Amino acid sequence: EECIVRVFDMNSRAILRQLQGHTKPVKCVDFTVDGLGIVSGSDDTTVKVWDMATGITTAELRGHKDYIRSLSTNISSTKMVLSGSYDHTIRVWDMRSNSTQMELDHGAPVESILVFPTGGSCISAGGNYIKVWDLLSGGRLLFGFSNHQKTITALAFDGSCHRLLSGGLDRHVKIYDIENYQVKHTINYPAPILSLSMSPLDNTLVVGMTSHLLSIRHCPRKQSTSQALSFFPLQKSNPRPGSHRYFVRGQQSKPANNEYVVDFGRKTRLKSFDKFLKSFEFKNALDAALKYKPAPHKPGVIFSVLQELARMDKLETAISGRNEEEILPLLKYLRRNLINPRYTPLLADVCELVIDTYGGTTNQSKLVTNELTALSAQINHELRFQTKAFELMGIIDSILTATASRSRWTQNDDAKLQTEEVKN
Repeated sequence: EECIVRVFDMNSRAILRQLQGHTKPVKCVDFTVDGLGIVSGSDDTTVKVWDMATGITTAELRGHKDYIRSLSTNISSTKMVLSGSYDHTIRVWDMRSNSTQMELDHGAPVESILVFPTGGSCISAGGNYIKVWDLLSGGRLLFGFSNHQKTITALAFDGSCHRLLSGGLDRHVKIYDIENYQVKHTINYPAPILSLSMSPLDNTLVVGMTSHLLSIRHCPRKQSTSQALSFFPLQKSNPRPGSHRYFVRGQQSKPANNEYVVDFGRKTRLKSFDKFLKSFEFKNALDAALKYKPAPHKPGVIFSVLQELARMDKLETAISGRNEEEILPLLKYLRRNLINPRYTPLLADVCELVIDTYGGTTNQSKLVTNELTALSAQINHELRFQTKAFELMGIIDSILTATASRSRWTQNDDAKLQTEEVKN
């Protein structure tokens, strides 16, 4: 790592200038806006401005306390340059007075900075955060975001400055929309990324990596600004099997008039009491059924859960161990539905189990005592009704039997009379 800045001829690759003056390795250089000078930043914490024609230092900017890793010139101002340093700051320099006009605290070692073409704002990258600053309002922070898992080492605009590119040590290049800074594309590389750049026509992306390799992605066909970056992997027409795009392909397609659409029903979601039954939480299943909201179907739902608990021989497990608030809904349900002929056989067994379990605790809760008393009265009333119903059924059977016997006697008498008439 030398302390020299060299200027090459792109055609002949010949060295045009060698600028010496830094005492430590130079890490970043840039041309001035007018193209007549060079700005360099070094590990010696200084920024130097060089005259291309003579190779003389025209300005030396001091103020940083750590290595300088990035530089950016401002197109709207030929005498302004920005520098980013490992001392966590971005400094805005005035080359006419060799002084700092503004100092911004990024909060982490600054690896890269960019100035928007308008000159009113800039972007800095340090750590795994990217921050956007308003230079016109004194360096106010406009936006900050983080989408990398490791340190961001490079920033770049596309040719139209509608996209921002960032590369980091996590081996990802991320492409953002300048309007909302949302990630539009992500490209994976085999090694951590140190630098990147996009061609003015948006058809070539160059990335330098720690593996000493230079990756060049090129899209040969012409494309408009809206079609830029179309050579990235996210734009493949055929998604890779097993990927998310593979499973959601075709969801937005509209069928033609002559095509038949196969409709399929979605899987029915289990109710809460069904989930508890599947997980063998019998008490919670009964509680969920007792709290079931649709009132017209609630008695049938509770009965179905009780029936399933009885089939699994878990009624006692679900009913025992309840406090006053938990047993009252069950007692009210039994009192209201016990006389329903569809539910009586099972609910009678449930009543017997509830009375055996909680009959000895009636003195501890007035509400439970009242419900048990009302349930007992309901059972007694039903028993009296059933007794009278059986008595009535006996009377009706007697009447029907007598009527049937009389009818047979009458038929026999009529038959005898007809026989005697025939004989005479």
